[in-house]
Amino acid sequence: MATFEVLEQYRNYMIAVLGRSELTVKEYTYDIVNFFRFWKRDKGRVPKDTPLEEIDISDITVKDINKVTSDDLLVFLIFLGREKKQSNSTRARHIASLKSFFKYCHSKKHLIDVMKKDPCPVSGMDMFKLLYGSEFKFDRTVIVDELNSIADKIEKEYAEGKMLEKKPRIVITGCPIGGVTEKVIKAIEDNGGVVVAMENCVGAKQYDRLIDEDAEDIWEAVAYRYLQIGCSVMTP
Repeated sequence: MATFEVLEQYRNYMIAVLGRSELTVKEYTYDIVNFFRFWKRDKGRVPKDTPLEEIDISDITVKDINKVTSDDLLVFLIFLGREKKQSNSTRARHIASLKSFFKYCHSKKHLIDVMKKDPCPVSGMDMFKLLYGSEFKFDRTVIVDELNSIADKIEKEYAEGKMLEKKPRIVITGCPIGGVTEKVIKAIEDNGGVVVAMENCVGAKQYDRLIDEDAEDIWEAVAYRYLQIGCSVMTP
């Protein structure tokens, strides 16, 4: 069954981190593949009379995933019930599959995006500790839920008026990750700034800068996206 890059990453996450059985991984993959086949047809990216099993989804990107709305999911569930005559239990499995997949996809970007607010809701040092610290969990199954929960809490408190005073907004780039980054963040924020994003060996860029699918030269667009690496040592 043909899939796409993010789904393959999610399959590896289910096996290596969540410890899901081979059957569960197969069922979840089937559900997610069917959804994106339906989504492409529903959005007019293939002819309306194309059978689902003939729709290629290998071109699904992060940008596509970010376009999916709750209405898209509801329309898909209605389709499963009315057209496919699926039972409540089968549709419930589809819901579980898709919920788990989208939580996986959006967790870190959800947290990073709170720093777009001005004034900032938290300091750059707090954000650094949250993101960097999330990689050192013994139980990695809780990471996605924890990051989403933290982002929701920050947004709720921001709406209630909890935020930093307005400060110069700084992006750190070209600085090695780890302890050195922490020293740079501290120096900036001790002197009145606030670090809103970090683009280092890894960083926000990989979640935000995607391939320009509307570019005239798609191969140039692909090359450009993957040359925009965050590492301060590697250069094109």
